[in-house]
Amino acid sequence: GGSVGGGSGGPPNDVDIDLFFPPYECPTENQTMIDIGMILAVTNAAIEYNNKQKQSGNKQTNAKDPKNPFQIKYSVYNLYDNSYVHSLINAYKAGVYVQVLVNKSSLVGKGYNHTYDEFKACGSVQNPKNTSSQKTITIKNKHEFDTLNLILIEPRGSLMHCKTRYYKFGHDAVPVNIGDVTKKITEAVVTGSFNPECAATTNNEYLIVLSSSKTKTPDTIQSYLRIYDYVKHDKSKFPPTAPTSADTIYNLNKAIYVCYSGWCKNS
Repeated sequence: GGSVGGGSGGPPNDVDIDLFFPPYECPTENQTMIDIGMILAVTNAAIEYNNKQKQSGNKQTNAKDPKNPFQIKYSVYNLYDNSYVHSLINAYKAGVYVQVLVNKSSLVGKGYNHTYDEFKACGSVQNPKNTSSQKTITIKNKHEFDTLNLILIEPRGSLMHCKTRYYKFGHDAVPVNIGDVTKKITEAVVTGSFNPECAATTNNEYLIVLSSSKTKTPDTIQSYLRIYDYVKHDKSKFPPTAPTSADTIYNLNKAIYVCYSGWCKNS
């Protein structure tokens, strides 16, 4: 990991930041498999919680409830690597709220991509046809934005390239491996150019992990969740609430802007 500056105000101080820059930092399995580790950590935390709930006769988590304390929100350009697909499905089966946004053209018509069929086979919920997208969700059925486990995104004349994964590990902090370090955290965002697939480990990519051990979601992570929601809603029918100048997303020293650094002269 490394450190990042955020202009005159410095980097955001409400999250812990870990950066990985292959090939300058030779990618190890611990780095490139961060997402798999996050998925397994959420899954195991949910299993442990539900076992205790069952033993005490209390209600277990509902994988279809967007207020579930165990969550995985996946925004990726493409998703076909079975090590990731099957891990997400296992999380759903364990009672984790799982939702995946993927670029429609990366899935439709690709004979090698069986993600839609894999999600359907496990009993999760997606649009009736694998050619549907967020544009087919009507105002009448807008609850589908929260209840669908897989949503194909069809942007206007561009790619859905928002590579952001959000993890919520329940009410209490749990130990999670981030690179070669183990941290006890309640939430995390994994972002950067790295698309979660084994093939990407040989590319020149960068990976950013924002994590928190707080009980309340930090503003920086909230901003990534806001972008996630913006991507999955068709703005012609469901225009997002206009942000104000005081919102974190407009603060050049915070949130989205932690992804970028200034140009270094003579370097």
